[in-house]
Amino acid sequence: MKKFCDQPTDACLGAGHDDWSQVTENGTYHGSVVTLLRDPVERIMSEFFWLRGGDAESSRADWDFRNKTWLGIVQNATDVERAWDVYLHGDEKSPSRNRQTMYLLGFRGGRTGERAYDGESPGAAYRWDHEPGKYVRWAMERLEAMKVYGITDCWTPSMRAVARQLGWDARAVEDFTAASTPEYGKHAIDMSAPAKSVGSSWRRNLSRQKIFEIERLNKVDLMVFRKALSRFTERFGEACNLPYEPFGPVMRAPLEKKPASV
Repeated sequence: MKKFCDQPTDACLGAGHDDWSQVTENGTYHGSVVTLLRDPVERIMSEFFWLRGGDAESSRADWDFRNKTWLGIVQNATDVERAWDVYLHGDEKSPSRNRQTMYLLGFRGGRTGERAYDGESPGAAYRWDHEPGKYVRWAMERLEAMKVYGITDCWTPSMRAVARQLGWDARAVEDFTAASTPEYGKHAIDMSAPAKSVGSSWRRNLSRQKIFEIERLNKVDLMVFRKALSRFTERFGEACNLPYEPFGPVMRAPLEKKPASV
């Protein structure tokens, strides 16, 4: 990021989780607001195994984990299936749920707002099961207001679109992209292993039941991702051919909701 955006270091961090209230606050940043979206199944699994990996910086304020009991079980339970169940169902206000939409909508009240990195869990601000359509609509309005956004699962086309829209050196960006593109589908996923980095599509290796449950609990993120994927091609003229089927059964039938347990 620092190489391509040609801004002072503080203005081009290239890492961290800022929400909408922060990136649009007067005087915080200068220039275009850009984000990357990811298939919710891929994102959820990546975060779970990152937390389980032992070197996760989960204490960093920008991850917004408030429930320390929940986090401790997710990270340290010896039974990975128990950790997985608690991760998905143990805290209905978890910031992991519909995380992408949550940051698009905002919840911190600005960089120095009273809600910034303190107080209740950010997920408490949203009634995901009751008003999903409203949140999807608002999130899409935010995406449409951006000069460009990308799809992590379509890394190369996204970086081409970003370079073109922001006036970056397109050839240099494409060379960088080619060298950093994840290779999907090469490795099987062992749910019992504390995986640190997996170069495979999670969807290709998870059971249908696990995919179903991730999608049910992250339905808002899934709907935003579907719409954003379609608009990405329309707006930026880049084809996005995913290496897996991104849209699962949650869009067709409900699954019984499990109660929160932590």
